[in-house]
Amino acid sequence: MTYLVRGVVISLAMFFAIYGFLSLAIAAGWRIFQGRRGLSAGLLYGIRILPFASAAVAASILIVPSFLYLEPFGDGEQVGAFAMLLAGGGAVVVVVGMLSAVWAWWSAGRFASRYACGRYFFLGSGLSAIEVGLPGPLVLVVGIWRPTLFVSRQASELLADREMHIAIEHEMAHVRFRDNLKKLLLLLCRFPFLGDLERRWAQASEFAADDAAVRDPSSALDLVSALLKIASGPQPVPVPATAMRLVSNADDALRERVERLLRWQPHPARRTPRSYFLFVAIALGLFIATYVPLLTQIHELTELLVR
Repeated sequence: MTYLVRGVVISLAMFFAIYGFLSLAIAAGWRIFQGRRGLSAGLLYGIRILPFASAAVAASILIVPSFLYLEPFGDGEQVGAFAMLLAGGGAVVVVVGMLSAVWAWWSAGRFASRYACGRYFFLGSGLSAIEVGLPGPLVLVVGIWRPTLFVSRQASELLADREMHIAIEHEMAHVRFRDNLKKLLLLLCRFPFLGDLERRWAQASEFAADDAAVRDPSSALDLVSALLKIASGPQPVPVPATAMRLVSNADDALRERVERLLRWQPHPARRTPRSYFLFVAIALGLFIATYVPLLTQIHELTELLVR
């Protein structure tokens, strides 16, 4: 086996070992804590993306550098069957994830190009809007880098001015939070048993966008009215997997969203404590100081794995 191929196999094997272990651990832990309410969208998304992000970071800054730095160059050494099996799993995760993300990106672009033929106007903050002839009352944001708000003519006729304004504010909150991009990244790291966690994040992201859009009890009532009007109409058009819509057919949290808005109270602004930045700085300093010895330990671990 050539030096380069051996490096790729070892990197994929370690990537999959970390990714699989953390994913199974989170899946098991979520079965215990899934009944807990009030978890923020940011926390839920961080938990969901942790296995893939940890595995990718470890492979990039630990596994690959340790191999290049400490593995003798040569073509003679072979890799064991267990490592090959893990590498195959890692390859499947990477290839399937990339294909899913590319397909979702292409579908969103095709949807945008197909329906981007109505009245066009700008809303500020890099967001453009198009009033289109889509069937049913639809308000949704499509696109990753240049998001576009699509508003069907039926939605424009159905919603009053104040309701339309707060609905647009809700969708602009999704744009600020990069929720379309977050959906795309989730397609890169699919894993069994974590579907409920993804659904909880999707619900929490709607709560967060509601909170960001609403400024007072009156606007909360306007958003409630907009949600109920949009939900009451048919929505026969399939939308891209990465799109964020005001109300979806599968919005299991609609009742909870309405109840939260009806008892709306102003939320105090959250500030990140300074101790958080201090902890990050200390952890980064320790990592840099121990980086070379850590590479040695990682290389010894991979040697045990590939035999």
